[in-house]
Amino acid sequence: MSWFGRGKSAAPVEEETHFAESSSFMTEDAPVANFAPSSGSSINDIIAEEQRKVLVQQAIANMTAIAWDKCSASKPETSLSNSEVSCIHSVVASYLDSSQFIIRKINGSR
Repeated sequence: MSWFGRGKSAAPVEEETHFAESSSFMTEDAPVANFAPSSGSSINDIIAEEQRKVLVQQAIANMTAIAWDKCSASKPETSLSNSEVSCIHSVVASYLDSSQFIIRKINGSR
């Protein structure tokens, strides 16, 4: 059939593809994704690791917000004063200490 539907049409060509046949793309050393139930634990491990990364990022953002709200001056400046730096250091240290305490308590209760 021509481009606009006029003219003679060629006989339809049927292509058969056999995926079971071996090809040059399917070699013995080619990596193959294994989605068997046994690989489910590794996928769960990857998901759990990504969730832990997100929790760390959220904790850092939360810590930054708390320290900034508690310690920063009301007027914006180009640098922090010594008292602001000291305050932020104290807030972050307290936050980390309390987080570690909670984690130890949770792990101890299991």
